[in-house]
Formats: sequence, structure tokens, C-alpha cells
Amino acid sequence: MHNDNLPLVFYGAGKNAQKTINNDSLSDYKPVCFCDVDKIKQGTSYMGLPVLSLEKVREKYGNDFNLYLTMTKPLKYHVVNYLLAAGITKKQIINFESYVQDFYVPLTNILNKTKEWASLIPPIDEFNEMGFTQNYKFLFETIEGEQIKTMMSIFETTYLYYIAKNEYTGSGAIVDLGPLGGMSTYSLLRGLKANPSIELNNGPYVFSFDLFLSSYYPDFIDSSMDSQTGSVFMKYLNTIKPYIDYLHITPGNLLNMSWCKKDIEILFIDICKTWETNDFVVKTFFPHLIPGKSIIIQQDYIYFGHHWIHLTMELLKDYFVIEEYVPYNSVVYKYVKQLPESILQFNLLSMYSKQELVEIHNEIVTNSPTEIRDVLALSHAFFLHELGHKQESEILYESVLERINEAIDFDSPYSYSISVNNVLQHYRSIIGL
Repeated sequence: MHNDNLPLVFYGAGKNAQKTINNDSLSDYKPVCFCDVDKIKQGTSYMGLPVLSLEKVREKYGNDFNLYLTMTKPLKYHVVNYLLAAGITKKQIINFESYVQDFYVPLTNILNKTKEWASLIPPIDEFNEMGFTQNYKFLFETIEGEQIKTMMSIFETTYLYYIAKNEYTGSGAIVDLGPLGGMSTYSLLRGLKANPSIELNNGPYVFSFDLFLSSYYPDFIDSSMDSQTGSVFMKYLNTIKPYIDYLHITPGNLLNMSWCKKDIEILFIDICKTWETNDFVVKTFFPHLIPGKSIIIQQDYIYFGHHWIHLTMELLKDYFVIEEYVPYNSVVYKYVKQLPESILQFNLLSMYSKQELVEIHNEIVTNSPTEIRDVLALSHAFFLHELGHKQESEILYESVLERINEAIDFDSPYSYSISVNNVLQHYRSIIGL
């Protein structure tokens, strides 16, 4: 039970607050202020109440206050994790259970995993209290003092750390496809090193593949990663150096590589940027997964422009089941049934006509969880554009944009809606709308 005699603080001074706080269940509480991380809003008033930082709220009320969360769904992970890490208890958050119960990932599981990892690789302060920038680029500092810039969220790196520490048994290799600056590799290696069930001898345990070229990500790579040679390989080596004895690195074009035929227990995939690469990964690595044990992480699933990933996992749904959705881009699968030998000839564009693939992908979008459906719809629009159906593509894009603008508060510079908007703008610039 919550003490309704304590002051009530609304967390999040945005448009969504107007929809959520007109709630009869709050009539017995005493609202005193809003709390918001947005420094522009701090010191102003909203809906007749002052807007304060969390520090100012604590200066005024200590820890003797209730908190009511008003933020929109896409912010749940960042908001709740930030508050719990800052010492706010679940008991203080009067709408904690209702706030998290309908989101598409079991929040408490991710939070439990994230708390330990966040203490090991804290976000750099200037990127803001939640560890991300308006441009959806994350910066962390390792325990060894190396800064890592990554496009993965703390929840995704947490998951890699967690499964390597708590679920990896040593029955097969860990394959890391597409680490770029090294955050996925580092997360897996740190987890592996902390795994109480694995007695580490000379490796390798983790096998990492990447081109390590900065030209593929000109908007992301900066001088801290690229030594003016067009490669981030030295930055990658500096990041994983303390754990290199447990690692085998294969730099170069994956399509020219092969696999050493080891069984694979964990397969992290952030490299399927083309139809051809996707087919190669399926043919080369999937046959070595272990039924009933192996986990694969499709890091580009919840993003536009990678429709071949959605199609692949849909067509192989008899062999994989979804374990988790991990914000903001990853979907985790458990490999449950042995693939047939025909997987060695896997080629989406020769197995199906493009029209058949479009129809299959449309069904995927329709049946996807509500929270990720608009992202997959953008991927469908990208697919249509790729096939020359530009008018259909633009109509679908505009419908997504309209829904996003109506549903999400763009006022806060720390809002995840900024990231959604960036994805929309990136999509628009690529297809020339």
C-alpha cells in the first residue's frame, strides 16, 4: 500500500501527462510538482505545478514522496531503470505495476539484468542521465577506462553480458557477427569471464567477424574510433584487449570467410545488411546451432531496411521460438528443432518470387506486436520502394509518420520519440521522399 498522505510528484512534464493524470485513483493524493530530466523544463511550471529535477525534489522532500509516471510507452525502459538506479523504490512509484505490465518485454527481468551491467559500464555523464543522445548513439566507459561508442542500447549489451555469464554452458562457440567498435564482443567477453560455471583455459571461446570499416557508418564513426585509415580495427583491439586470449578475430568480408564447423551455442547477428549476407549467415552458421540449447540474437530485427531478416525468421518459425524482445532493436530466439539439410541452399530471392515475399512480409507486419509494428511497417515501405512501388511506399510511410506524430510527445530532448523521429528521417533521406 502507498501512503497517500505523502506528497505526489508527477514524473514527466510532457503532453502525455495531460492524458494520464486526470485519473480518479489520484484523488486522494496531494500533487506538489512535476519532475523531469529536461533542463529546459526545470524551473518552469506545467499544469499549474513547478517542474523540478530529481535532485531538487529530494532536497525538498527527502525520500518521503510518491511518484506517478506519466511518460509514453517507448520511454518505459529508460525511465524505470533510471529511477531505480537513482534509488527510487518500486513502492514509491504508485503506478509501477500498471505502467510496465503491458509492455512487450518482461521489464523486471531486463531491469534485474541491467542493474549489474550498468554498474560495470556506466553511461558517460554528458550523454545525459539515461545514457543516450538525441542522435540515438550510446557511449559507455569500460572498467579498464576505454570509452566505447555503440549503436546498441544498454539493454542489448546487458543481454549479451547476461547470457554469457549466466546461460552459456560451453557446449558450443559464441559467434559475434558485426561488432564494429567492439561493444558486443566486450559485453560477451565480460560475461564469459564472470561465468562461474566456465573454467577458462586458452580460447578461443568467442569468434568475431567484421569488416571494421568506418566508411559504412559515416554519421556514426568519429576521430575517436577511426585512426584516419578508414578502419576502426585498432579501436576494436583496444576495447577487447584485456580478454583477447579468449577471442578469435576474423577481419574482412564475411562472404569470403568460412566457419570452422564447431557447434554454436550463442549466435549474435548484427551483420545482415544485405540479402546476400543474410543468406550466407543462414547457410554458414545456422547448421551448427544446437537444438534445444542455442540462442540467436537478431540485433537488426526491430529496424527498417532489413526486411530479409523478418522474412528469414518467419520462414524458419518451425525451428525457432521468440525468447525476448530487447529494446530497442533486438529479438532473441531459442533454436528448438533441427534444421533440414536443405538449409545449406537457403536463398530467399530464388526460393520465392518478390511478390510472394512482399505478401509474406505484409503478414509479418500485421501480426507483429503493437509496439514494434510501425518500425516493421517502415521496413515494408522500404521493401516496396526497393521493388519500384514508390507511391505505395510513400503512402505507407506517411501513415506511419501520422500515427507517430499523434501518439508521441516530441517536446522533451530526452524523449525516445526523438529516436523514432530520427529513424523516420533517416528512412526518408535514404529513399528520397
